Amino acid sequence: MSLKSSWIFLLICVFSLVSTSAYAEDKAAEDFANRMVEAAETLKGGQMWDGLEQYLVIASLYSAPEVNYALGRTYQRLHQCSDALTYYYKVITSQDIAEDNPIYMRTVEALDKIGTCADWGGVTLQCQARGAELVIDGEKIGRCKDRVYILPDGEHTIEGSGIDGTFKQTVTVSKGKFEDVTVKIDPKAIEVVKVEKESHHFEYEPAINPVYQWTFMGVGAALLVTSGFMLAYSYDAKYIGLDAKHVGDTQTFNDAKDAVDMTKIISWSLVGAGAATFLTGVSLWIANAVLDPEVKEVDAAVQAGIAVTPSGANLSLSYRF
Repeated sequence: MSLKSSWIFLLICVFSLVSTSAYAEDKAAEDFANRMVEAAETLKGGQMWDGLEQYLVIASLYSAPEVNYALGRTYQRLHQCSDALTYYYKVITSQDIAEDNPIYMRTVEALDKIGTCADWGGVTLQCQARGAELVIDGEKIGRCKDRVYILPDGEHTIEGSGIDGTFKQTVTVSKGKFEDVTVKIDPKAIEVVKVEKESHHFEYEPAINPVYQWTFMGVGAALLVTSGFMLAYSYDAKYIGLDAKHVGDTQTFNDAKDAVDMTKIISWSLVGAGAATFLTGVSLWIANAVLDPEVKEVDAAVQAGIAVTPSGANLSLSYRF
């Protein structure tokens, strides 16, 4: 490779590195700006603690006087004196900002206004309200947190709004003194609410009592089974008579023949009676299926009640026939 070619290759590499670095810086600047705007919008929505968390994330990613000033200002609005001073001092000690920069000048003004935290009083706040949102002197703070809030001398209004209602208290703060304030909203008891609803339903009774049909069918089946046993006995008697005839025992043969004849008569009688009885039960079953059932209207009422109190909720349900 010639010397001229080497210089061209080196210039291309340098240009590529510069372009890549510039692109990365542009993307970082865009991400920083977007995050700062999102955090500012969160503050405007009255959720200062959430906005503060967003600024802390930005500070962990980027080192810039703008984010340190935003953190100092947010802590100041949250009445957290020492934290506000920490980030304000980071701004004025930064090497990346000139003294004529607007952010630097606003930081100096804020520090002059705060002075030292020992010059302030405040309130020690305890939050005992479900989902309470805190407001101090008309400015939305966001979710209520247990902590010390630093305030200037004078009268201040502490407000809270939660699931169970609202809270409001006025306190007087003086230098070096702290008032204890508990944001407490007692749950409201809800009176018992009863709802009674009349209802009507219908009961259906078959035209013929099902007991009759199943009785006839059962008896008929029993008679048929009994006739089967009788026929089996007649066959046994028949074979006994045949054996007696072969050996010449006339008396036994005649007795066996009489028993066979009598058993057949009884068996076929039982078959007839059983079949007739069983078919009677089947006929009743068919009649029940064809005939319209008897309809009866029955009145009833359902009663439900609920009672909600600070200790819990009770639910009751009753049914009246």
